[in-house]
Amino acid sequence: LGATCNAVGQSVGYFLAYTIFLAFNTPEFCNAYFRAPEAASDVGIFTLGGFMSFWGWVFLGSTVCVLFVKKDEHAKLKTSAVNTLAAAYREMWLVLQLPSVRSLSLLLLTNRLGFSVIDSVTPLRLVESGVPKDHLAL
Repeated sequence: LGATCNAVGQSVGYFLAYTIFLAFNTPEFCNAYFRAPEAASDVGIFTLGGFMSFWGWVFLGSTVCVLFVKKDEHAKLKTSAVNTLAAAYREMWLVLQLPSVRSLSLLLLTNRLGFSVIDSVTPLRLVESGVPKDHLAL
């Protein structure tokens, strides 16, 4: 459950911080999709400072809620923390020695090498050609 929450949280965070912010920060996008023609403005709906302040307060509020709502359960360790940590790393090392894990690790670490240049240069070339950044974000 923890890994799923982490993956979903990172995807949602990237979407909010990049796509949504760029769209609502650009005056052209806001004027085209959210404002009436007579209410057009030369600024976007969000500013960087306002966006960061809002999410900072959301972060602090959620942290305070977790502080007061969630009760932490602690259990005494039967062995020392050093022994437990050493056993965890020993088990990880044994798993990493398995041939299938090595093959999968090699595949996952190298599968994007062929496309890395295209992935990083394509947005730059599109912006250079005149495509607005907020259109790329969407």
